[in-house]
Amino acid sequence: SGNARGIAHIGLLKVLDQAGVPIDIIAGTSAGALFGGLYCAGRTIEEIADFARRLPRATSLLGGLFDVPVIPRSGFIRGQRTVRYLQGFFENKSFDQLRIPLRAVAADLITGEEVVLKSGSVAEAVRASFSIPGIFEPAPLDGRRLIDGGAVNPVPVSALAGQADIIIACSVIPSLTDRIHRREMLASGRMPNLLGIYLGTMEIMEAGIIESRMGAVDVLVQPDVTRYRSLEYDKADEIITAGEEAARRMLPDILDHLRTGHGAPQTHSRNGHNAPSPVLAQG
Repeated sequence: SGNARGIAHIGLLKVLDQAGVPIDIIAGTSAGALFGGLYCAGRTIEEIADFARRLPRATSLLGGLFDVPVIPRSGFIRGQRTVRYLQGFFENKSFDQLRIPLRAVAADLITGEEVVLKSGSVAEAVRASFSIPGIFEPAPLDGRRLIDGGAVNPVPVSALAGQADIIIACSVIPSLTDRIHRREMLASGRMPNLLGIYLGTMEIMEAGIIESRMGAVDVLVQPDVTRYRSLEYDKADEIITAGEEAARRMLPDILDHLRTGHGAPQTHSRNGHNAPSPVLAQG
């Protein structure tokens, strides 16, 4: 998901990093592609957290992340400035320069196809992956017009097919049964604004897609972030903590899979050994 709840992915990465859990590859959609991509690029957890803390300023009209056309046609944000902003954090890296392989998932607006990006500019791929339709102009990439990958594959486990010893998936999208918090928001007067309503509608659709196509995973981490609104970027530290708490609850299961090797069919890992090594799917 491309909203503030996606910051919880940082908490999962922090717990895995502190526990010394090796990661062979990350697949991410929207915020999962952004924060997972920064980790793949070699950024430290604190650097990624600091990036998230800057988002309230960066996403303001004067913050440098967004460029708003005078007369919006296909989106309120062009995206060129977004790419330049991201390039600074990704150090203009291409996929083949990443420390850990990354798969960024987007959707082709014209054909409806899922597009798994794994070559070229990382910043451009990440921008495409979180290009919320109607908010961002579709990202022009490789002859396609790409939008947020949440439209087709919010938690992109399938992008890791055949590459996994152990699959750890992280979803920050409230399930259809967990959306009771929406009633609590209304009861407390926390009616979302227009953009929040739009993003919430997307989340409902994404939750349905997850239930129908996420597929089997070895460990599923689900941070409790339903109480946070889509645009509460100023709550970054709280949301990271929610991600940490969810990851720590599941860490014994992750370590058990590492010890026993009980997961997806074993593959030869990057380090040249046949020991099981996890992969991440984040959305």
